[in-house]
Amino acid sequence: MAKGKNQYVVPTQGGWGVKGEGNSKLTAKTDNKADALKIGKECLVL
Repeated sequence: MAKGKNQYVVPTQGGWGVKGEGNSKLTAKTDNKADALKIGKECLVL
């Protein structure tokens, strides 16, 4: 099974973001850390 690249949960102004390794832009932005963690885990499996 192929897997996506590492995802990082990072604080942003007014919320939390998910950023793929090597990316300069966020993959997603959320209001809370729990949602960002969930999205990051979903991005790991293609």
